[in-house]
Amino acid sequence: MDYTEQKKLATAVSNVAANINHICRRINHAGRFYADDVAELKARQAEIWQLLKQSQKDEIPP
Repeated sequence: MDYTEQKKLATAVSNVAANINHICRRINHAGRFYADDVAELKARQAEIWQLLKQSQKDEIPP
């Protein structure tokens, strides 16, 4: 079996988790967050959804 798409999804989820941790550390340290942080998280979330949709489409026969 080819696990390429699952690896991409796992990488995307890992990246989002790392971004969330980084943002949380900065918020705890500085007491604020930025619009760019929210935009980055939304972009990563969209990437994950796209990968999930593609994976589901590939698994379900037409």
